[in-house]
Amino acid sequence: YCPDGINKYTCIPGYYGCNTGTGSTNQIICPEGSQCPDGINIYTCPSGTICPSGSVNPITCPPGSYCPINSSSPISCPDNTYNTKSEQININSCLICPAGSYCPPYSQIPSILNNYDIIRNLVNGNVSFMTQKYIEIPIFYCFQIFKKFPQHFYSH
Repeated sequence: YCPDGINKYTCIPGYYGCNTGTGSTNQIICPEGSQCPDGINIYTCPSGTICPSGSVNPITCPPGSYCPINSSSPISCPDNTYNTKSEQININSCLICPAGSYCPPYSQIPSILNNYDIIRNLVNGNVSFMTQKYIEIPIFYCFQIFKKFPQHFYSH
């Protein structure tokens, strides 16, 4: 950068300036999706990593997500999917949650639902997790819930 408008100085890592041809008298923070390790050059953030604004070095993409080239933050594996590995580069690394389990965004491993969890959530009126197409509930449990809590099935 050029604080006096004449002499060129190398920026601190995470910034760039005059030496990149901007003509700036100030250091400019490295943009999102890029890394600036030497204070001179701007490099593309590689696939499988993230580079927030001001990055000196890329950060490994965490499990439960994926990071294509030029990522500034990880992209979550969608609902009903999970990913156990770091440094993944696309959505194909997100695996479908197995039947009888639940995988919210950023899942690293499937959460197994037991019959108690299913019944407790139904009785408490929390049916949002039941919209997951991979959860199967035996009809027997539906009858047991109805017999024990019939008031939840009638309008008042």
